[in-house]
Amino acid sequence: MLTLRAIAFVLLALTPVFAHADAKPPAAPALDAIRDARLVPTVRDRVLVGYKVFAIKAGGRFDQAQDPFKAGDLIEVADGHPATSTEGQAAIAAIATGATDVVVEVRRQGALVKLTSKAVH
Repeated sequence: MLTLRAIAFVLLALTPVFAHADAKPPAAPALDAIRDARLVPTVRDRVLVGYKVFAIKAGGRFDQAQDPFKAGDLIEVADGHPATSTEGQAAIAAIATGATDVVVEVRRQGALVKLTSKAVH
């Protein structure tokens, strides 16, 4: 017979770890293709708030001369869309391809910083 504690454990195990702003589970297949940096989903108060940038490849798309990303930057907005939205994820993926200019807002040491990733011509 299951105890109340065992039932509570099962219910907690089946509860999503975080809530998504659109009430859909966050999926970022476009972000899987990024090889110039490691993007880690960042959760605050059980809500996905953006993607933290780590392991930036020297000379890669995330290491541009004008506006380089720095390890620990938290991408919150991409091309005017929340980074957690489908549009925001597509804009972040566009940085890796260099197909278009992308303006992102990152939280760096508590301050919001605007970066522009220029398209490759």
